[in-house]
Amino acid sequence: MKKTLDQQQQIRLSQKVQTVLGDRVLNMSKPEVGILNHALDQVLLDNNGQADQVTPEEIEGALDMVEEVWGPAFKEAHQNIKS
Repeated sequence: MKKTLDQQQQIRLSQKVQTVLGDRVLNMSKPEVGILNHALDQVLLDNNGQADQVTPEEIEGALDMVEEVWGPAFKEAHQNIKS
């Protein structure tokens, strides 16, 4: 059964992500943001839905995962599609 996330906890996590990642998220493409949001939802679930339990290392790890999945080849292909 799929767990649902509390909207307030998602907002708190978003604020925490902004503090940890800062401007690094501003240059991300929509697909990258989608992957990051999915990874962060999983991090929140892994912490029993409690944003206060999510560590900066877990947030950085989610971003690292996005960068591994969405490497240079995918970024180039996405740019070519947009052009």
